Amino acid sequence: MDWYAVQTQPNRENLALEHLKRQGFSVWMPLCERIIRHARKSKRVRRPLFPGYLFINLDVETAQWRSINGTIGVNRIVSFGQWPAPVAAQFIDALQNIEANEGLVAVNGDDLLPGQDVEILSGPMAGTIAKLLSLEAGDRVTVLLNMLGHFVRGKILREHVAKEIGPIAKPRTIFVVAELPKTRSGKIMRRLLRDVAEDRPIGDVTTLADTSVMDTISGRISQGAND
Repeated sequence: MDWYAVQTQPNRENLALEHLKRQGFSVWMPLCERIIRHARKSKRVRRPLFPGYLFINLDVETAQWRSINGTIGVNRIVSFGQWPAPVAAQFIDALQNIEANEGLVAVNGDDLLPGQDVEILSGPMAGTIAKLLSLEAGDRVTVLLNMLGHFVRGKILREHVAKEIGPIAKPRTIFVVAELPKTRSGKIMRRLLRDVAEDRPIGDVTTLADTSVMDTISGRISQGAND
């Protein structure tokens, strides 16, 4: 049996967990603990480590997994095409190995700052150098989806846009890039992005803080077009 990611409806992780368990599925929702401060008071609250996602352990060859998508609180089981996309066993093992009592996973980022280069020291991605973007919950979701591949993340984003804004706004293609073209003052140069998207010659880039960004984006789009 393998582990799979299940996307829940917003803020309905516990409801989805309960109803999936009622159907006999083996479900796991890792938790983290955060301190919420309000005025002079503070309290510890437990929240999903990956907001909007659960993990489910099953054999897709024998289990009635299609019923998962119709479960109360569930949006969908994350899939590649028509079949669920398995989560790497090493990823699950690494999470479970640091899981403490009552399902809590320690998340300690007190000594880290956004923008720092970090090295993953253990687990399935040991030795990987990455840039820390932030320590917010949404970025923990990005880590999870990256484990499943950019295609899944793109599909989820397209479905989210279609649901929240409307099908007419759904992008045809999503490309994941490390950085957007910005001026030295931090303004995003949308004009240059339109040039690339519409396959026009890229305009003046002398005002960019890093002129190599557009070469990287153009190369990523060309690569995606040839995939």
